[in-house]
Amino acid sequence: MAELKYTYALDDNENCVNIENAQKGIEYLCPHCKGKMIVKEGSVKVKHYAHKIRPQDCSYETYLHALAKKRIEEWFNSDETFNISFRTKDRCPNFAHCLWNHNNTLSSYCEKESSQSFNLKNYYNVITREKTYKGFRADLLLTNSENKHEPVFIEILVSHQCEKGKLVSGIRIIEVVLNSEYELNTIIQSGTISENERVNFYNFKRKCGISETEGLMLNKFVLLDSMQGFCPSNRSNCKIYTQRHSSAIFEITFDYLTNHTTTWINPFVFGWAIAYKNYENVKNCFLCKYYKENYYNQRLCCLYKKKGIEKYCKSNQAIGCNEFTVDESVISENHNYLPHITYNVWEKGMDKYGVDYDILEKDE
Repeated sequence: MAELKYTYALDDNENCVNIENAQKGIEYLCPHCKGKMIVKEGSVKVKHYAHKIRPQDCSYETYLHALAKKRIEEWFNSDETFNISFRTKDRCPNFAHCLWNHNNTLSSYCEKESSQSFNLKNYYNVITREKTYKGFRADLLLTNSENKHEPVFIEILVSHQCEKGKLVSGIRIIEVVLNSEYELNTIIQSGTISENERVNFYNFKRKCGISETEGLMLNKFVLLDSMQGFCPSNRSNCKIYTQRHSSAIFEITFDYLTNHTTTWINPFVFGWAIAYKNYENVKNCFLCKYYKENYYNQRLCCLYKKKGIEKYCKSNQAIGCNEFTVDESVISENHNYLPHITYNVWEKGMDKYGVDYDILEKDE
């Protein structure tokens, strides 16, 4: 049987003793099997503990599991603080009622990663190893001597998973996954059990904080009473999209991130296509069947030679063009996007909020 090297053992009073503080010639106890352990030190091997006689049922995993319970118990009893920290989010104040917050890709705009920290010594003053509560046995049970707070379990996972029934019981559980004494040392030396890929918190209430976020960028098209149209150079965002242009008669704002189609929507063409269905005399080259894209991705008028029209005319010149002929396929294609996006429509005479069309409501 290969010799295992341990860095902790118990003294006669069952206190954990680091190998650095151990004295050769004194016998110590294994945290798991309570068998005698001796200090070994040589010119080649580093100083370590070893069983005098190691039972077959005492492995490094069982040792580590018992050691973790003992050391965390000592930490709780010897320190004024026993801190935990778990993940939560800070959200925009309008998160719950915002038209634009429903897509997971928006998290960086609508909410920020945050955390909540607590000193459990402010709530609990008793820690007990291997204690049963509500039919479940805890590796470590935190309780309040006056029963002011519901207990908390601390579960140490080395070789066995925590039972599912325990996790879904509603009991608050801190699950710590360990592979080595080094990982245990890192947690205790930090002074905080922090949620990460190896520490999980179950059934804790995660209260979201309120925080100002940068705002989700949106696309907006604005139609003026002059029948000129444009997309604001800075687009718009969820915080300012209800600020209407003083000369506007129509605005459509949409969130390109919630586009459920596989095609990118050109906000300028889209805006003109929607405006065309709502207003007479709406003309723009993007809607004209003679305005095409050539091999070099340049848009030009196909009638420039025949009619003597400027080849690369500006799209808004359609207002005064006698050859403008609407391309119904462009109108239809862009209207077909509406069921797949979240958008807001405002027309002159409405209040500043306009009318919202939420993709989630469409899906229901």
